Amino acid sequence: MKLLAEKIKKEKRSLEQRGLPSHSFFDCHFKDESKRTEHDTNWSEISEEKIVKFGDSFKIVKICNLPLKKLKVSHREKSFEIELKEGEEVYQAVKSQTFFLSNGKNKTRIMGRIIGRVKDDKVIEEIFINDLDGEIIGIKYG
Repeated sequence: MKLLAEKIKKEKRSLEQRGLPSHSFFDCHFKDESKRTEHDTNWSEISEEKIVKFGDSFKIVKICNLPLKKLKVSHREKSFEIELKEGEEVYQAVKSQTFFLSNGKNKTRIMGRIIGRVKDDKVIEEIFINDLDGEIIGIKYG
């Protein structure tokens, strides 16, 4: 029987070809003990959009739709991982800022990585690895 990691379509483009720096990536650890990294996996292949409650408002995130045991996100020399408990889901994202230049071009700057834990459609924890000062900033709800 094939492991989950073997069933996921392999991404042929490098991180740089996808507009991502090589020092910023995720590692998925599935419940069947197989693993995949962003170097050969596109998050869109293993996730789906979901509206979740975030504090007093809502946000749209891309929740992993495969049975994960742990998700680790690395950015530069910092990393953070979330081990999932029963009934929890996880999302991750690149935080970026796009500047529109006067010559009609644009420039995108990667600001860091976000990883979040969701239970019962509510964000219960979100961590941001901040590229500006290297800090890891987190928030927990209830």
